[in-house]
Amino acid sequence: MSEDLASSMDTPRRSSRAGGVTRLADELNLEIQLADGAWKAIGVDPEQLARKSVTATLAVAARLDHLPNLPARIEVGVRFTDDQEMRRLNAVYREIDSSTNVLAFPVSASFEDLAAEIQRAAPGGILGLGDVVLARQTICREAEAAGKPFSDHLCHLIVHGVLHLLGFDHDKEEKAKKMEALEIEILDSLGIANPYDETRTRKNE
Repeated sequence: MSEDLASSMDTPRRSSRAGGVTRLADELNLEIQLADGAWKAIGVDPEQLARKSVTATLAVAARLDHLPNLPARIEVGVRFTDDQEMRRLNAVYREIDSSTNVLAFPVSASFEDLAAEIQRAAPGGILGLGDVVLARQTICREAEAAGKPFSDHLCHLIVHGVLHLLGFDHDKEEKAKKMEALEIEILDSLGIANPYDETRTRKNE
C-alpha cells in the first residue's frame, strides 16, 4: 500500500453517467480518528484535507465504467496515527515489521464485492467503504525528502487509500498504471501537481 507505483498516463475510460456525487460533499459521512495528538502541531487541518481528498476521489470514481453507481451517502473512516501504531498494524495485517505511510482496510475486496454491497444497501442508507490509516512521522519524512508540501503529500496518500477502498490495487503493472493515472487526475482537480513528475511545481503558488 505504498505509493511506489509505475509511472503511466493510461487514463481509464469514462462513462457519461453522473453517479451519486451531486450532493456528495454534504452527505459524505467522514469518521475522523485523531489517534496521535501531534497531528495538531503540523500546521494543517487533517480533517479538512481528508474531506476534500475523499470527496474528490469519489467524484472521479463515480464516472468510471467498471464501477457501479455509487450512492450519494457514503461512509469512510480516516485514522491519523503515528509510526508506532502503524508498525503494529503493518505487522499484524501484512507481516511487515515496520511502519508505512498509509494502510487501507476496505469493506469490499474487489469491484465485484463492492457492486454486491451496493445492491444490498438499503435505499437511502449509508454505504461503508472502509478505513484509511495514515502515519504522521513517515509522511513527514517522505514529504521532506521529496521536497513536497506536507499537505500535498497527505492528500495524495488519502486519495491512494480511498482508491484501495474502491477496489483498486497496484499488485500488477497494468493495475498500477490505471491507479496512478486516477491519482494524478484527482490531485489535479485539487490543484496539486503530478506527484510522480520529478520536475513538478505546486499549482496556484
